Parts: sequence; structure tokens; C-alpha cells
Amino acid sequence: MTLHEVLKNKEWRMDRMSDLAEQFPQQTLVSVKLNIPGPMKNNLRFQEIFLSIWPDLTKKSEFQSLFIERETGPEGFLICLDQPQRVKQDMIQIEENRPLGRLFDLDVYDESGNQISRSDLGKSARKCFVCATPAKECARSQRHSKAEISAAINKICEGYFENK
Repeated sequence: MTLHEVLKNKEWRMDRMSDLAEQFPQQTLVSVKLNIPGPMKNNLRFQEIFLSIWPDLTKKSEFQSLFIERETGPEGFLICLDQPQRVKQDMIQIEENRPLGRLFDLDVYDESGNQISRSDLGKSARKCFVCATPAKECARSQRHSKAEISAAINKICEGYFENK
């Protein structure tokens, strides 16, 4: 994937979220996507990773869901009546406690379209794939090589798929 394609997909996602917010006013929206740095965004492994958590997210009766296969990888949206802070807390639990949770971005938006952040709930920032530093700091400074990041992601995947 090129940067242009990734940015175009981000624009598509924002448009889709606006459409969903209009269709489901006063509801909480969750954007579900993989957090995979680098140019490779979609392959069979990434689809399998996404589908490892998607059924658990959609089985909750209060969620309406929409799954979309994009060139930039699988994505999904969840809509529910729960309080956005409670939903964000649930999404943080998945990100932190599932074997592949670190590979997901589970972004929660309130009925006004405001994103609920980890810091809004008193939680620390997500850690880097490679070290214990906040991920945004490492990304901004480009502290780690693409090879180091890929190796860390592969280690997460291998651990999951070997124990599956």
C-alpha cells in the first residue's frame, strides 16, 4: 500500500463513520481495524488475525455490526447504545488482554463523533511493539527500523498461531 492509498482509505473510513452516525444518532460507534505499520496491510494472515476477534465483538447482542474487506485490510464498525466510556473500557480490555489484541485499533466515538481516548479513562498510552516506550513517541521519532517492527509483530502472530 502506498501512503496515498492509506490516506484515501482513512478518508473513506471517516465518510463511512459520518454516514453511520447519521443513521444511528445518539449511539456509540466503534471503528475496528488492524494496527499494522508498514506497506503490507492486507493478506491472508492479517484477515485471519482480524477474524480472530471480530466474532467476539459482534456476538454481544447490543451491537449492530458491519464488516468490510478493503484493499487496505479488513475493517469493521460496531454501533451500540452503551455509554461510550464503558465501551472504550471493554475495547481496552480486548487490546490489552487478548493474544492478538495489540494488533488492533478499537476506536470508540460518542454520539457527537468525539473519540474517547485511553487518557479520558485514566489509562496510559499504548506501548510500542518493540519497547516499553509509548508507541506514538517511537513512531514520531522513527526509533525502530521496519525490520524490528515486523519482527515484533511476527512474534505476536507466531505466539498466537502456534498455540491455536
